[in-house]
Amino acid sequence: MYSLEAFGCVLFIALGAGILADQAVSGRQANEPAVKRSKLLLCAAFSLCFLWPVLHIGMYLIAPGHTFLLGTWGTGPFFQCLFNDLAFISGTLLAVLHYRLGSEHKPSDRVFLGLTVFGLAVLLLLSNLFCLFWDNGDCNHSFTSPDGAHTIVVHERSVLLAGSVSVYERVHPLVVRLRASEITDDGYKPIEAGDYAVTWHTDSVTVSFGDGAGEQKSCTLSFAPEA
Repeated sequence: MYSLEAFGCVLFIALGAGILADQAVSGRQANEPAVKRSKLLLCAAFSLCFLWPVLHIGMYLIAPGHTFLLGTWGTGPFFQCLFNDLAFISGTLLAVLHYRLGSEHKPSDRVFLGLTVFGLAVLLLLSNLFCLFWDNGDCNHSFTSPDGAHTIVVHERSVLLAGSVSVYERVHPLVVRLRASEITDDGYKPIEAGDYAVTWHTDSVTVSFGDGAGEQKSCTLSFAPEA
């Protein structure tokens, strides 16, 4: 999902954009309304790094058991990494604008600019590494009923010696709802290993899988309307 190469690319883009912004502002008289608009847009882009946690907390409070998932890859940590990258680029440009538009350019101002960009880069790296750790070992697998009426997403998670298989029902292209969960042995991922079976019935589906210890487990989801 994320790597040091990706971090280097984002760092290169941010520094390149900062240099271009510095040249654009210093090469001609800055237009005050344009600068204000640019700062407003950059602040809005910077604040997007807080959007995903707020959405997740709101979802948890409003509809427990529901979570955001686009396809099988669009997890919360994935989007958080993208928003973190955008926040770093926006923060770097804001720091450059603040320095260039200042009335005086003291040597200490350049040091402060460098420390600001360095601090943002450290926060970006730590935040994205945390997202990588949170999403590491997770796999999503999507299955659709023969009539196309229902879709389930089987989520496999492996952390050290702990493993789990959770079955979600897709209730929206961006939202899934947890319906069942089981534990596997030694971080075993039965879907990834091909040790599973998905059986569709008229108003339900059964997901059977090995638990990694020679036993079989199953989860059954009913799609019948609740009384």
